[in-house]
Amino acid sequence: MSTAWPLDHPLHAVRLGKMERYLLDKAPSPEALYGYVIGDPDRSVREGLRRAAKKLEQVGLVERLPLGVYVRARDARREGLHFADGRFWRYVDPSRAHAVRRNVIWLSPFGAQIMLLYGDQLRSGATIRWDARTVLAAEARTRHKSIDRGYQWRLAIEASEDASRHEVLFASSRHRRSEVLPAAVITRPERECWRLAVSVARQRLDTSDAASLWELALRLYTTEEREALAAEAAGERRPTRAEQFRRQRVSQLRGY
Repeated sequence: MSTAWPLDHPLHAVRLGKMERYLLDKAPSPEALYGYVIGDPDRSVREGLRRAAKKLEQVGLVERLPLGVYVRARDARREGLHFADGRFWRYVDPSRAHAVRRNVIWLSPFGAQIMLLYGDQLRSGATIRWDARTVLAAEARTRHKSIDRGYQWRLAIEASEDASRHEVLFASSRHRRSEVLPAAVITRPERECWRLAVSVARQRLDTSDAASLWELALRLYTTEEREALAAEAAGERRPTRAEQFRRQRVSQLRGY
């Protein structure tokens, strides 16, 4: 003799899709200290799993709790060119730390019983035909069971949040910078000449805009003589064009 479904039972007509089945398979037992964190990197997948977890919670198969985690997010301010200590830099890691909320799930006591009974069918993708008598008996066995996540759960959540924060905020590449040089600047003399051009550009242009400084320094590097740049960088009078031409001619004649 079959048992009829109570009209208000949550599993009366529920259908479990791929994401619900995936979460039921991944969710740890009710006694586990750490739950399964829904943190897929693909936003659309993560949102689908979040909805699936909410659906499973509504029918009593999982318990769902929030967890604060840190992720890397795009930061346009760190992506551009930076000027500091007389040099141009780019950050190795141009992203920033961003705090977000994620869902953590466990099987409920009822959900654990359902997985014992229907786990093979759920994992294989077979159609689930809920048997009212079986489901109601599983529910009765767990009716008075509840998991007190209390003190140990809070410690586990706090430990996970701290670990996530430390990993993201203090990653080895977080504060590393790499110097940016023009493609034509390779040798040591070329580097020294570039440093002079940067120094002169900084004196001429009173701005914090790294892009403007870069353009002026590059123009000076390609058009000015090293001696002229060195003199101006040292605060000496800038030679006239005639003097620059004369020095250039003398330098060329000495080469013969």
